[in-house]
Amino acid sequence: MKKRICFVLGSDYNYLGGLSIYQKNIFGELRKNFPGKFDIDCIFPGKKDKEWIDLDIKFISLETRLPYPLSFFEYAKKVSKIVENNNYEIVNSHAMGGYFLKKIKNKNFKSVHTYHGVTYFFLKNHQSRLNLLKKMILRPVLKMVRRLEEPPYRNSEKIICVSEKVKEDLEKLYGNRKGIKVIRTGTDIKEFKPGDKLKARRLINLDVKSTYGLYMGRGGYWTKGLDRAISLAEEIYKKNNSFRLIVCGADEDKVSLLLNKPFIIYRGTVDREEIRNYYLATDIFFCLSRYEGGAPTMVTGEAMSSGCFVVCSNDSEQEIILDGKNGIIIERFDNTSADKILKVLNNSKKLEAIKKNARKTMENLSLEKWGRDYLKTFFEK
Repeated sequence: MKKRICFVLGSDYNYLGGLSIYQKNIFGELRKNFPGKFDIDCIFPGKKDKEWIDLDIKFISLETRLPYPLSFFEYAKKVSKIVENNNYEIVNSHAMGGYFLKKIKNKNFKSVHTYHGVTYFFLKNHQSRLNLLKKMILRPVLKMVRRLEEPPYRNSEKIICVSEKVKEDLEKLYGNRKGIKVIRTGTDIKEFKPGDKLKARRLINLDVKSTYGLYMGRGGYWTKGLDRAISLAEEIYKKNNSFRLIVCGADEDKVSLLLNKPFIIYRGTVDREEIRNYYLATDIFFCLSRYEGGAPTMVTGEAMSSGCFVVCSNDSEQEIILDGKNGIIIERFDNTSADKILKVLNNSKKLEAIKKNARKTMENLSLEKWGRDYLKTFFEK
């Protein structure tokens, strides 16, 4: 008889982003490691209430009408009813989707919760750019998200954190507990591997002779550090006028004023199938975020696996990056850091060593290894 497992997400499964890809990878590893052994339900906050089956998974989209973050209280109420009316053996919740555990009266399933970051600290990161009025408005929101993320920490048998930083941040907020482990996000090293740079450039219509930096990040400029990438790219451009910064994912309506530079190539949202060519075509991959949960982030891991030269900001806290070994870490986004980057780019021996070490790092964080470690948590006592 098949076991029943339910995934409760904290964001729309259909949204093209790291969390959606993460979930799809879990499904892929489940199918590969336990073919035909589970009935899988996937609940997520969507635009309307809807149920459908895709392959072997039942998807349940739940509409919420309240504004963020109040919407998660509404979502939790709906989720708890579904979970209580189904005989699930395992429930794996994610992010603020885990608040439903506070609503469960008779818990008869094993609960595993995954923290991809800590929303309280993610929002606090924005405070430095806000005026006094907006800071005052943010205070009750901070209290609310702290409350929303606590129930799974208290009520889950097992906790998965995507980095040591996330684990430490949770312990700062809620104290120490047993049953918490760090499982870094894995990368499909068979798909994302070094390849033909010139061919990739032709496929995505780039000049084969230019030097390219790559920025990937959804939304505005602040959290993912688009403004930092542009400032740094401008300094590199002054020293090498063939340099171009490719910007992918950023919302043009939010960042259009930043994009008006002669060295910027804006590509908007890139199809998942095309992303590999962008990594292959790139000379430098920038991860200059002000806050990240993942270490590595999904795209940083893919870039390293593809053989990119990765440049990270110190506060992105990409824990797997060793400065000068498998990437470089910078604290400033100015002429000094531009020189540090170009010094590596102009030293082919050093550059190749960094790129090879980056690939080796990701070979130890393969999708297969991640999948085994992640699914093992479901069955541990």
